[in-house]
Amino acid sequence: MSKALKGSDYIKAATNLNAADSDYSKAAYGFQVFLTDYYRRVKKDYKLDFDSFMIIVVVLQHSIYELNKEKTHETLDELKNEILQTSEEGYFKEKNRKLGAGNISNVLEIPDETARRKIASLIKMKILEKSKQDGIILGKNFVERHSKFADQTLKSLKGFIRNLNKTGVLKNILEE
Repeated sequence: MSKALKGSDYIKAATNLNAADSDYSKAAYGFQVFLTDYYRRVKKDYKLDFDSFMIIVVVLQHSIYELNKEKTHETLDELKNEILQTSEEGYFKEKNRKLGAGNISNVLEIPDETARRKIASLIKMKILEKSKQDGIILGKNFVERHSKFADQTLKSLKGFIRNLNKTGVLKNILEE
């Protein structure tokens, strides 16, 4: 069983890295920065706890999954417009693919009551909506609230991918 590194052991381990490992450590650091920035922006931009945000992500994921059954979207603006239209017209009633609190609870592995409570709060903010026909869908305020966050996430992701490319790790990952 390996022993966890403590204090100065990290420095000793870092000095024993060869050039290839160093590239991976830079990529790993870039990934951690990306994740930390993402988490921080959820709290700052959305002013939500991370579980509530992940509920939004599951609903968005379900929406995009259903939209992709019909057609793909070549631009982010095209996808945003389709999400707005879906919210206004109701999409899932045609597909019989309602998303409920229980589904979200299962996906995120959180208690049912926690999911219901957080969904109710997101519905009050009009980030999500609930109907008998469509289940839980994106609400009227979703695109407005999410657009800036999504744009910044894309910018941050591009920076991370550039980091992977610059260190040579992207090529190695794609060739594995």
